[in-house]
Amino acid sequence: MGQLKSRVPDLIALKGWDTKTFTAHCMLAGISSDTAYRLARGDVNFRPETLRVAASVLGVNSISDIVDFNNGKH
Repeated sequence: MGQLKSRVPDLIALKGWDTKTFTAHCMLAGISSDTAYRLARGDVNFRPETLRVAASVLGVNSISDIVDFNNGKH
């Protein structure tokens, strides 16, 4: 069975942001601070709309850019 993996922590680092900066940007986009901190930690259990907003905050095109599905095959 496959597993979801978050790319959010890596994307935050690539932008040169810390967790507080990411959280501030998320809050300006309408995501609560608790949810932003969970995203920053790599949690993947979110509604698609939350992931779409996070993708926008991080400057990527889609949910698939921030969450990867690993089906166990290489």
